[in-house]
Amino acid sequence: MKIKVLHAALMIHPTAGILNQMNWEQRAANDLELPWITRVFCPKGNFDNIDVVISSNNRNYYNGKSILMKTFNWILLRFDYYHWLRRQLPHFDVIVLRYHVHDPLQVWFVARSKKPVYFVHHTLEVPELASAGFIGKLRALAETWIGPSSLKRASASIGVTSEIANHQMSRLRKYDDATLIYPNGIKLQDHQAS
Repeated sequence: MKIKVLHAALMIHPTAGILNQMNWEQRAANDLELPWITRVFCPKGNFDNIDVVISSNNRNYYNGKSILMKTFNWILLRFDYYHWLRRQLPHFDVIVLRYHVHDPLQVWFVARSKKPVYFVHHTLEVPELASAGFIGKLRALAETWIGPSSLKRASASIGVTSEIANHQMSRLRKYDDATLIYPNGIKLQDHQAS
């Protein structure tokens, strides 16, 4: 029996690079006939015509100009995302999530998941946040406080490089655990010269 995997990411404004990466991953899984589903969850109207995109159907999000409105939308979108993920749990054996910094709803989801959850890390979150001015330093502080709650509840953390994977283990002071590396891939047919 093959293990069914869902690899999901939440993006308010998905970049072309992330969408391409997730799309290539899905195409590779299809080519290899693996039961691996890759999805990007985002607000309705953002890239609805891309196969790997799942749009939030409950609310029509907009950025708004005030920090209060942006915060409110940030929270609502996450409620929709984690509700969608909970509905997916019966269909998969393993959940792989693109890690989100300082997300208390992520902690809630992982703590209640009856399926193993793995986080994929694409950066050294705390140092990167701390380098982004005053707001970045506040976000780094929030991640330092909230992040370990998510990390310790996950089945494992996966880094796209060994440096990133080792950094995640150091955040939990779990140097004896194995780290997993899952580098970004590329679909070569899309990049061949004509």
